[in-house]
Amino acid sequence: MALLDEDRKPRAIVLVTGESGIGKTSVARQVLRNEEVNRQFDICAWVCLPPGCGVNRYLDQIYGQVREQTHCSLRGDAKKILARMKYLVVLDGKNSMVELIDIISELPNG
Repeated sequence: MALLDEDRKPRAIVLVTGESGIGKTSVARQVLRNEEVNRQFDICAWVCLPPGCGVNRYLDQIYGQVREQTHCSLRGDAKKILARMKYLVVLDGKNSMVELIDIISELPNG
């Protein structure tokens, strides 16, 4: 599994793509619930929004989950904390590659 590869780069992007209804979300959910995967990351966030939601809505969800897991209160603080940690973010429902790239570029080390 690419997420557990010891030789992977500091930042890795794994895309799960395919037709609607083939189980992409189910596979991603199983990965995120896997204990071995969770042990590899300091922060795990899952964002599932309907298609057409903007980049800022995804970022709000990501940083909201980071704030919950780290008990910080500000989005800027969450971004700084995330920059020092190993994190996994699952983006479910994003079907625009341009917006996906925009989200990734806004994350630490993007």
